[in-house]
Amino acid sequence: IEMNKNKEVIAKLRLSNKKLHQELAVAKGQAGDEEVILSAFNAQSRNEVSLVRSGMLSQEKVIAKYDQKVCEMIKQYNALCHKTSSKEKNIKQLQTDLQQMKDDARVTETGAAGESESAQMLRVLEN
Repeated sequence: IEMNKNKEVIAKLRLSNKKLHQELAVAKGQAGDEEVILSAFNAQSRNEVSLVRSGMLSQEKVIAKYDQKVCEMIKQYNALCHKTSSKEKNIKQLQTDLQQMKDDARVTETGAAGESESAQMLRVLEN
């Protein structure tokens, strides 16, 4: 009888211990999340977080502020993407122009020496 009671007590304690471990894991996870969030913000942001917690600053104002910052960064990113795209197009155009100039120079060199068929045909037609 005594052994059965002890087994029941042990089972209850194990169950209680398991629940406490789960609660501790959740608490550690939340504390870890908070540390990550705070490390992502600078000192001014930490002050804002403390002001929100104290009730002196509304969450909506802080969210609106950071939403505006995000929008500005997206706008800057889009401008940089457009600038990059324009410069890449310009580079492609310049490379095409360079290749055309090289081809023209090659044709001129072979034409001056009288070696190409088109140059010979041109001279025949001119005469």
